[in-house]
Amino acid sequence: MRAVPTWAVVMAGAAPVLLVTGATVAGARQPTGYDPIRDTISELAGQGATDAWIMVGCLVLLGCCYLATAAVLHAAGLPSRFLLAVGGVATIALVAFPRPKVGGSPGHGTVATVAVLALTLWPACSALWLPRGPDAGHPARPEPPWAFRRPVALSVTALLLSLFG
Repeated sequence: MRAVPTWAVVMAGAAPVLLVTGATVAGARQPTGYDPIRDTISELAGQGATDAWIMVGCLVLLGCCYLATAAVLHAAGLPSRFLLAVGGVATIALVAFPRPKVGGSPGHGTVATVAVLALTLWPACSALWLPRGPDAGHPARPEPPWAFRRPVALSVTALLLSLFG
């Protein structure tokens, strides 16, 4: 199994930091009517947001982090890497379909749903695609990494789906 390059580990670690930092900084720049519990991150990058460029930049960088991670995370298997890449592209595409100041947008809703579902389901995809454990027919084949074993990856996906719901 190929080792993951250090830069890819940095990119994967930067993704949640970018999301949290971007949302925190952009949220602090909003007028008093913005509520981070009630309102979405999309509003921070949408039309009418104060300093929308902060969240727009974070979303583009976040999508690039997902794409870079998908490019080199060979241990996850191709189908799950594809879902992670789709999530990255959809995250970047959110910038092209900003949330309007008032009301909704079918384009934004579609892209946001694709992003969230792809990023939520990719761990389960790796868990279901990769072998469960040691393969008696191929003893030299290594076991999947701990994070991609079925109980772990399916639990993560279940948690993410419950948060999405």
